[in-house]
Amino acid sequence: MAAHPSSNNSPGDHGVRCCSACADSISAPEYRAFRVLDITTFEQLTQGCPVCIAIRIGLDGLRSRLSMPEIWWQKANLTIFRFHAYKNESFSFVARVNLSRKEPVGKSRQTGHLDGTNEYLLFTEPDALLARSLSRGVARNIAPHSESEECFQLIRDWIADCDTHLGCTTSPAAPPLPTRVLDLGAGGSETVKLYVTQSETGLYIVLSHCWGPKGLPAAATTTRRSYQDRLKGIDVGSLPATFRDAVQICRKLGIRYLWIDSLCIIQEDAEDWDLECSRMADVYGNAYLSISAAGAASSNEGCFAARPPAQLSMTVGAVNFQGFTQNIMARRCINHGFVGPYVPEETETPLWTRAWTLQERLLPRRVIHYCKRELVWECRSLTDCECGAGPWAYDNGAKVETSTKLHFSSILGKLDSEDEFRERWGQVVSRFSMMKLTHDSDRLPALSGLAQKVGSAQTGRYLAGLWEKHLPWMLGWSTLNLDGQPCRSSTVPTPPTWSWASVEKSDALSWELRSSKRPLDMQNWLRLVKVWHGDRDIVQDHSPMMPQWATVKNVRYNPLGVDRMGRVAEGILTLSSLAVSAQVAIEDEAEAEDDHSHSSDNRVSYVCTRGGVSVGLREDIPLDMKSYQSNPAVTCLIVGSGLDVFDSVKVLCLVLRAKPDKSKTTGEIGRKLYFERIGTFTETIRSLESLNAWTSWWSSATETTVNIV
Repeated sequence: MAAHPSSNNSPGDHGVRCCSACADSISAPEYRAFRVLDITTFEQLTQGCPVCIAIRIGLDGLRSRLSMPEIWWQKANLTIFRFHAYKNESFSFVARVNLSRKEPVGKSRQTGHLDGTNEYLLFTEPDALLARSLSRGVARNIAPHSESEECFQLIRDWIADCDTHLGCTTSPAAPPLPTRVLDLGAGGSETVKLYVTQSETGLYIVLSHCWGPKGLPAAATTTRRSYQDRLKGIDVGSLPATFRDAVQICRKLGIRYLWIDSLCIIQEDAEDWDLECSRMADVYGNAYLSISAAGAASSNEGCFAARPPAQLSMTVGAVNFQGFTQNIMARRCINHGFVGPYVPEETETPLWTRAWTLQERLLPRRVIHYCKRELVWECRSLTDCECGAGPWAYDNGAKVETSTKLHFSSILGKLDSEDEFRERWGQVVSRFSMMKLTHDSDRLPALSGLAQKVGSAQTGRYLAGLWEKHLPWMLGWSTLNLDGQPCRSSTVPTPPTWSWASVEKSDALSWELRSSKRPLDMQNWLRLVKVWHGDRDIVQDHSPMMPQWATVKNVRYNPLGVDRMGRVAEGILTLSSLAVSAQVAIEDEAEAEDDHSHSSDNRVSYVCTRGGVSVGLREDIPLDMKSYQSNPAVTCLIVGSGLDVFDSVKVLCLVLRAKPDKSKTTGEIGRKLYFERIGTFTETIRSLESLNAWTSWWSSATETTVNIV
């Protein structure tokens, strides 16, 4: 959670009287409140209080400065904010004008999608008496360029503040240095050198950056051939812009050592890459700070950038309050939806679309993001931004307090329950699966650092993206292809099919048993069935549908290489549960039209059929129907069941297909039958009719043990 700002001042402490236009937002007891009005309503309600006078002056000044159609002003909305400032930060009066569309009028907790195109922020200068009298929150001026001293001072202030957070002080004061670092030396030398550490401790900064579609120039990498030269020295001027900017940031903050992956890991050396990849949890977790070149799509674009002129503050008026003249400022709003726990548009923050950068964002205790429009700060206790909107932004319905780092970093600490851990890990993997990889074989290595930090005796072994002690629940993943593009099995080395990592080119993952917070125990089961059946004894009639989970008999798992949480050499999951035989078929077109769950694109939909009854199959990868036409047999095995929010029973099943003799690939002379997972299906039971149909489908189910590879 974000640290909630606090203030000793309550609204009205200094005798400020508010009118009906702004009183709701000013007097609300919550940490944050706001009210949305159209400008016509605002003009009708305002009674000349100091707040509304300031807003009116700001509106008139903004109107005279902007060349906007009159109808836009007639339909404009005004959002009046009240919130407490963070700690001792400067106060500023804040209101927002939306000129681009008409939002619902009245009290609201969020204002919908805000693209910032024609939205402007009205605010007073820092520490203005009017703002302080109202306990208002902050709004900062944005520096004309991110290389400015104002930006460096803001970063220093954030670091000093972070050092006081209890949730951010877990890193050692003098952590061990990584295997290799860039030694920036003293002063502003134009030469740095690669330094092989000797078990020293010290402060260092890491760089998170996009290599770019064409990769990195030779000067930005270390290979076996260039290794000795890198130890002697590297001309800073030969490095790409992002690297040069990172060197400057380190020097401005007084940090001597910098870690950059392409220079500190020997490229094209599989052994060194594997070893250093296994250390990513410590490399990023122990860093003093992570520099995120979030707005750069390649290393040539750099961290620093000039800001759009419209985002710079302009004076639009002045107000006299208690004998003091205070300027009213205005500037264009910035959309902060990209900060939230979703994959952002690549045009705004291309770095955040890359899979490797998820753990690079979560593992460090604090990150400074150089975005195209402003700086964004993330630590384990607070998310803030250069414009000061961090504590109150509601863009795209996502509060900045629920930023990616704050949202997901809780998994690095102690969670309240196993259910909470499963849900949060599922969210991490779902987010990760939507991000891009240049090499699909990096799917597990790109998450291994985070897995190293999360793993414990409570989670058990890490098994290709899943946790042993949270099986079989974590088998309940399924792929989503929102753009209609098929996903396919991962390239060599291939993770086991029971792992989500065996699928690539998927838009996202969903977790079918997210309702595990309400497990289907025997008491709940009997209660529901009694409702459906009246007083009948149903235990014997419907024994296949009794509450149950599959049993994990054994997992034979061998990682490939030094990184035990990276690539997989072998993974065989032995599972026991009720199972039946069925056949895969293409869904009948008439049935498909009645089933709203299937997409409207041209993809083929499949079903599992048994005894004339079909259930929809959600395939993991596109099926080769030619092979299924000659051999359509599959095995359907119950994974588990749970209650959804509507008190309906959801039962998840794996769909498995027998694999050819495994001895051909492993050298084993085994008599066991091996299976590959091809998909899942879920049945929802909410009535006696659906219960009877489901029970009939499983009428001849037997306890079966399968080996899934």
